[in-house]
Amino acid sequence: AGKLLSEHAIRYGIDADAEPLGEAAIWQIASDVVRNWSDDSYRNQSAVSTVIKDLLGLSKLMLEHQVKAEDIERIGNEVLASLQNLNGSSNAEVRDVAKAMRQRNSLLPMVETFMQRRKAAGEFSFDDQMSLAADIAQNFEDVGVLERGKYKVVLLDEYQDTSQSQVRMLSCLYGGGHPVMAVGDPSQAIYTWRGASAGTMASFATYFPKNSDQVGHQMQSAKSQPLPMALHLHQCHSELHVHSGACLHRSDR
Repeated sequence: AGKLLSEHAIRYGIDADAEPLGEAAIWQIASDVVRNWSDDSYRNQSAVSTVIKDLLGLSKLMLEHQVKAEDIERIGNEVLASLQNLNGSSNAEVRDVAKAMRQRNSLLPMVETFMQRRKAAGEFSFDDQMSLAADIAQNFEDVGVLERGKYKVVLLDEYQDTSQSQVRMLSCLYGGGHPVMAVGDPSQAIYTWRGASAGTMASFATYFPKNSDQVGHQMQSAKSQPLPMALHLHQCHSELHVHSGACLHRSDR
């Protein structure tokens, strides 16, 4: 992703050569936005530290899943409208849901200010850079053509620790029938705090589908029953999915 940004971020008029900001620096920016928020209509019963945490969490998820603030607000309003139509008096659970929807909607302008401020200053987090790299791969088809020309076969290690942005980037670059093999173990996923999901193992074929002329059979293997390495790398017209520490593989040489 870093190399992709260094070569192509200029397409968005962005200098992405700088190292990503650390967690402490990102927290400090979020704290400054929250503590100096000038909208007098904003109301939140939570502590300032909780609002900062919510701001960071919501902005991270919006980047990771490419969700816009207006879509979140619309869904929140739909939930609130549905709750209002319930008959009888509401219980504590219903009131908690309504409170969460209102607080999340009220947080959205703050999230957008937080994102815009960092973008204008070129202060990017790891999540920002990863999302931007995925956008480049998705929106500029020639980037994928260039990358596929460099690598005849793509090997993806520790695939259980890929985030949605990483999967989106890799799929746009190499998902058009290009030979791809991913290795991972769902039981060793350790980067969920950074947006990674072991569910990417099960969805491998969705993001890296075969072309219509690729007719290879599908095989499965567990860690305790490894397949020969020659099969992993050299068997033609094959698709191999391994869900317990071996490989997910699709090749059509």
